[in-house]
Amino acid sequence: MSQREIKPEKMRQEKLSQAKMILQQLGFGPRQSNDIAGYTLLALANLTPELLWSKATAPLCGIKGIIDFIKEYYGESYAPNTRETIRDEAVKYFVAAGLVVPNPDKPDRPTNSGKYVYQLSPATLQLLQSFNTDQ
Repeated sequence: MSQREIKPEKMRQEKLSQAKMILQQLGFGPRQSNDIAGYTLLALANLTPELLWSKATAPLCGIKGIIDFIKEYYGESYAPNTRETIRDEAVKYFVAAGLVVPNPDKPDRPTNSGKYVYQLSPATLQLLQSFNTDQ
């Protein structure tokens, strides 16, 4: 069955499952490979349901941008007060593991700044782009 024949909901669920599997294979536990963490990884990779992993990119992205991306492309709405949950259950672990770099454009930006952003590390981007390939 080609991707064009897969219903949009199935595409969204498949991409989320793949993201969670990647996190599990990287050694993240159940709490850091849950739906929120999977969606966060997809947002940080700017990966919509129909895109192949090879098309992943690494834009600068704040927590609000992550929430907006998840809603727009995966149909999951998280309230603004979910920002701390996303930060606590996903982003801080991604940073600690070296998957994500905080403020690569301005490392001295205060953590309480509304302009605080994250970006996939180059190695993480390369790893995601090789998912489901011979590499």
